[in-house]
This record gives sequence, C-alpha cells and structure tokens, in this order.
Amino acid sequence: MIHIAKKEQETASSLVRRFLQRVQGSGLLKEVKIKRFYHKPISRNLRRASALEREDLRQEFKRLWKLGRIKSDED
Repeated sequence: MIHIAKKEQETASSLVRRFLQRVQGSGLLKEVKIKRFYHKPISRNLRRASALEREDLRQEFKRLWKLGRIKSDED
C-alpha cells in the first residue's frame, strides 16, 4: 500500500503528481495491468513450438532481405 501525506503548503496537483510518481516507481501499475485479465497458462511445448516458429520466420525474412526480394520502406 502506498501512503502519501500532504506536506505543508502543498497544492493538490503536486500531491497527485507525487502520488503518481510513487505508484509508477513501485511497479504496482504494471502488475495491475498484467493481472487485469486472466491468461490461461500455456504448456511448455506450445511455448517452445511458437518460439521455434518465430525464429524460422525471422530467418526466412533475413534470407529474403539479403536476396533483395524484400525492399525497405525508404525506397
């Protein structure tokens, strides 16, 4: 739990800003965003298979790039 006490002569906007900085620094917001929706656990084999598939796609892209079949966006 994050506690912020109002300092003497502190405006409400500076208090809110200080609170938000403390929340972001603690990593609480990131954790809440992750836990917002339920994610069904993926089996280890499925994770490996998808990682291998991504790696194959990267290698194929690099191969086509070197052959000149894929042009850059700048051309």
